[in-house]
Amino acid sequence: MSERNDRRSAGRADRTTEHDAVIERLRSALEEVAMGAELGTGPGVVDVRPAGSVTVAGRTTVDAPAASEEPDAPTIAIGATASTSGHDRSGRHRTGTILGVAAACAALIGGATWALSQRSPSPVDEGAPAPDVTVEEPPMTTILGAGDPWFTLASANLVPGAISRPERFPADNEPLFQSWRVVGDGLDGFLFATITADRAIERPEVGDASTVDELAGVPEGRAWLVFPPSDADAFAAPSLWWSRADGSLWVFDEQGLYSAVSSNIWIDLVLGSEQGSGVPIVLPSANATVISVGITSTVVITQQYTGTTAGTVDLTVTDGAAAPSALAQAVTVEPVTVADREGWKGTYGDGHVEVVWNVGGGWWGLLGISTELAEQADGIIAAVAPTGDAVIPATPVAPPP
Repeated sequence: MSERNDRRSAGRADRTTEHDAVIERLRSALEEVAMGAELGTGPGVVDVRPAGSVTVAGRTTVDAPAASEEPDAPTIAIGATASTSGHDRSGRHRTGTILGVAAACAALIGGATWALSQRSPSPVDEGAPAPDVTVEEPPMTTILGAGDPWFTLASANLVPGAISRPERFPADNEPLFQSWRVVGDGLDGFLFATITADRAIERPEVGDASTVDELAGVPEGRAWLVFPPSDADAFAAPSLWWSRADGSLWVFDEQGLYSAVSSNIWIDLVLGSEQGSGVPIVLPSANATVISVGITSTVVITQQYTGTTAGTVDLTVTDGAAAPSALAQAVTVEPVTVADREGWKGTYGDGHVEVVWNVGGGWWGLLGISTELAEQADGIIAAVAPTGDAVIPATPVAPPP
């Protein structure tokens, strides 16, 4: 390896000496041309004369007929001569000097360029590391197709915003959710259950502002009614917490089933429930129809629309079985049709509206309409339409360690 490097270095040195000699000879030629031009001698003096005269080095000028096909051809003076044509000598010398020097410069520059082009790259160039190349990665996208339904809001009064799709990674101890539509025997509303295994409690973990009343005569374990804090004039329906004998915790919320002035049949309905085989909970009534059951959301796709004057609308599609519980605590709920699907519109005490509809395939759609746009809720619901395949930006979330 060392011998090959020595030969390579010797070769580069020889080529460098040769190239330097070429440049030196070209420089000497340039100096000779300049000196000869000043004296009127030397090569490269150009004599511009009328057609028909020829000057031969060392002889006098004689007239010769011009070629008929080239009547205007100029005459080129070869070698040194004393012209007798009558033209000004100083003018010819000045022209010859300029052109001769220019020709020599061109030769010098060309030769130097050739010599430099033949030089081998320096050892530093050979050993230099390759430059780093930065590649811009495209933004992450998620393609929505048949597996991920999506909708749009076609309204001139709403400006669409960005779409987010954070990925969720449910833990092993995530609760199960189950929802019912209950109609009959004086009941007309919804029941929502959250089932958590291995979570026996001695008392509901709620804030001090909530009111907790323990129920008597529970079939097994212990149960409580938990009333959330509220204003004196506002009505707040309670939730029912049931710590079961097997160590599981069942928490029930409702909409439209509780009454502060009449018999609460829904409490008897809940306490008569049993653990099921195909579903987590079985209610002891044919009036209760299961509308959702499963785990928490693994996909939540949301887009916010902003009103041109005020207010916002949140459009969401999720696969979570807890989606119908968006109607919990609504003051009133009425059936609606959203994108040709069955749904419900809930109005809350503060005036905002929540809409839930069954998209199919385990998917649910939701609309959250702020109080400022509540009066336009029906028109907003009618503007919801399904889309085909779409590409939306994704907001990935790293899985837990």
